[in-house]
Amino acid sequence: MAGKPKVVGGVDTHADTLHVAVLTLLGRKLADKEFHTDARGYWDAIRFMTGHGRVQSVGVEGTSSYGAGLTKALITAGLEVIEVNRPDRAARRRRGKSDPLDAELAARAVLSGNATSAPKDPTIEAIRASDTQILTIGQYLRPSPEHLPVRRYYTPQEFEELRAFALGLGYSHVESGPLVRSSYHAESHVPSIAAK
Repeated sequence: MAGKPKVVGGVDTHADTLHVAVLTLLGRKLADKEFHTDARGYWDAIRFMTGHGRVQSVGVEGTSSYGAGLTKALITAGLEVIEVNRPDRAARRRRGKSDPLDAELAARAVLSGNATSAPKDPTIEAIRASDTQILTIGQYLRPSPEHLPVRRYYTPQEFEELRAFALGLGYSHVESGPLVRSSYHAESHVPSIAAK
């Protein structure tokens, strides 16, 4: 792909379809297209984006809901995914609903730096569904050269966003940070849960 421009993608997600827009780093829209929300559609969307350049990152609306499957495919393909908040309802009413425009706005949110969050992990929601009360989120650190390499380091802000997301799901205690491990501060959380 040497010689191809760097680009960003933006994705507006729905139950049955997703709409992808591709922009240059200077904000020029190159293309947009609709895909199905299934494995083939995800890979077609990735090929569509990478066909227009070297993908720097992809802004996705709903990374833990309608965009969860695409988010997993993007990460598997080695692409950086950034969570993008959906436009507020009042703004949508004023300008009308447009999947191509929402996808473009997702890409522009990444370009402008307004969207910087790591995608929400649907695993957090699945664990909570089993009535789990305590959640610990930490950074994988490679213990030796024989172990898997670190693919990405998360920022303290991203750990705080994951913590807030998990608390919003109803966890009673969440420890989230780069050095957090499974038993991190367990002694201070277990008595309060056992009392419930």
